[in-house]
Amino acid sequence: MVVRAAVDEVGGSVQPRSVFTAGEVSGDRLAAPVLESLQRHRPSWSWTGFGGDRLDGLPSFAPLGRVEDLSGSGVAELLPALPRLLRGKRALEGALSEAPELAVFVDAPDLHLPLARRARLRGTRTVLIVAPQTWAWRPNRLERLGEAIDLVLCLFPFEVEPLRRAGIAAHWIGHPVVELARDQQAGGRPVRLSGPVDAPAVAVLPGSRPHEVRRHLAPMVAAARLALSAHGTGVGGVQRGRILVPWRLDVAPPTMEGVEFVQQSGPWALERADVALVAAGTAALEAAVLAVPSVVVVSAHPITAALARRWVRTPFFALPNILLREQAMPELVQDLRPASMAELLHGRMSVGAREDASALSARLARLLGPPGVADRAAGYVLSMMGPRGDCA
Repeated sequence: MVVRAAVDEVGGSVQPRSVFTAGEVSGDRLAAPVLESLQRHRPSWSWTGFGGDRLDGLPSFAPLGRVEDLSGSGVAELLPALPRLLRGKRALEGALSEAPELAVFVDAPDLHLPLARRARLRGTRTVLIVAPQTWAWRPNRLERLGEAIDLVLCLFPFEVEPLRRAGIAAHWIGHPVVELARDQQAGGRPVRLSGPVDAPAVAVLPGSRPHEVRRHLAPMVAAARLALSAHGTGVGGVQRGRILVPWRLDVAPPTMEGVEFVQQSGPWALERADVALVAAGTAALEAAVLAVPSVVVVSAHPITAALARRWVRTPFFALPNILLREQAMPELVQDLRPASMAELLHGRMSVGAREDASALSARLARLLGPPGVADRAAGYVLSMMGPRGDCA
């Protein structure tokens, strides 16, 4: 495999190829607009790495594999996925071993930092988009970060100063979730699938990784059914309302009565929902920004949960709550009982809950920055490259 050079189809000149890689499905969504912006400014530059549907569709990107081949979380949850993860890691190591001019890593610090450190020792310039959340857990990662990364692009403004104090170059680019709010304001919120207010649409987002879906889907759907039943029933006790589940896995969804699986993103489902039940992660922030009254479910394998209690430095798990330092969104931790989730979810099916969600969205906007995240990120990446696309 050759990553150091690619032939320019127009002029026949040889242009260097760099690495641009994501480690999660959510990282693919963040990375693709950045690479699109880089393409506009440096159309002759070519890239390789791991991506998903968004990155793989870009003309300058030559995929090494699917981002799902690198994706994993937890401790005990990782064991069944180790062969797949190791194959993906070896492929990425192979590309980096050829000392590309530049390597841009998106999120997934546990995967990317060891690889970035070795690449940097070979002379590759390294950029990390999404700073490790050392303010929430495992602060000792700052030292590793400084050894591995030349430039960190942060999603939150308060992340920059601690990194700079540690001698790490860092800039704030804002959070890409703000684009969701901008798009919604421009186009208007889609009409609810459920229609009347007494038959609400519930979005269920069980997570993006296969092990999360296996763990969360059935109890979360059961909770949604219970909440809808408690909210109101039709003639003869027939449940009213809809349950909407975005499905992005490669396997076919299970057959579950009354559940609509859609080949769409989480934000697509959230925009069409009255309330949501979401696994902790990016989906919780998306729900908050889109002003959807939601309940956040935090659940992991018992071994992973026990270790997390030793590492975590914040009393909250949902990202909006961490950012605001208060429980602005209901959290349910290590409790997948449908009745427990349904009780909290039913409480979100009210006019007051919708008003609270709108207020929460407005508060978060001040922490997330203005639109234009991808162009700002691309600008900082370009600052490490020469005027014609050669690394400076």
